[in-house]
Amino acid sequence: MSKTTTKIQQDIDSTKKRIAVLKSKLSQLEAEKEKIENEEIVSLVRSLQCTPGDIREIIQAIKKNDISCLTKFAEKRDDLK
Repeated sequence: MSKTTTKIQQDIDSTKKRIAVLKSKLSQLEAEKEKIENEEIVSLVRSLQCTPGDIREIIQAIKKNDISCLTKFAEKRDDLK
């Protein structure tokens, strides 16, 4: 190989190494973000102080755009006060 192609190959190899390092860093950051999001979700769910069945019912109602369940849940919580 000529000096020019050797230099270009070195640049390619160097760039590939940097890309690998950055991909690894990106994976770590994404995993950390997902962990924090999951912790936030768990904290929010626990703050509702409801049963797993209630949570399931609320999520299913949200998926169906059915707010009657949410009204029922709010009334149930008011009765507990």
